[in-house]
Amino acid sequence: LNFDLFIDDSGSMGCRTGLNGKRVELRTIARMVAFQMYASKLVKDTWLFACKGELFKIPPEEIFTAKIDGGTNLSQCIRQSLKTGRPALLITDGNDWLEKDLKHNPKLYIVAIYMNHLSDSFLEYGKRGQVLFYNPQNANPFTKGRVENNYVVC
Repeated sequence: LNFDLFIDDSGSMGCRTGLNGKRVELRTIARMVAFQMYASKLVKDTWLFACKGELFKIPPEEIFTAKIDGGTNLSQCIRQSLKTGRPALLITDGNDWLEKDLKHNPKLYIVAIYMNHLSDSFLEYGKRGQVLFYNPQNANPFTKGRVENNYVVC
C-alpha cells in the first residue's frame, strides 16, 4: 500500500512545541513522520505545500531541506489526491478551511498537529473517522477526531 503524503509547510508550521524536552518546529514533526513513512516504504509521492498554487512534489532526499513558508491551502492537496485515486495522508496544523465545492476524498486522512479542533469545513472527514490529532503535550498525544458542536475536535 503506497500513500501520497502531503506536508504542510505554511508559516504557522514554524511554530515551536515541546517534544522530549526540546523545542521543535511543527514542520519538523511533520517531516519526521514523512521520513518514517518513506523509510517504511509506505509512500508513493511526497508533496510539500503552502498557499494556493504552492504544491510541489519533492524527492525523498528533500524531506528535511525543502522549504516554502507562507499561507495555507489544504484544498489543493485534496484535489491532487482525488486525481491519483491513491490513499493519502495530509499532515498539517489545520489552520485553514476547505473550499465549499470540494469533493470529499474517502481515501484521504488528516493528521492535525498541535491542534485541538478543525473548522466545520472538515466535518465530513470527522464524521468518517478520517482525522487524527497529535499533540505531544497531552497525556495521550494521539486522539481520534470526533464531531462536536459543528467542529471536529480531539
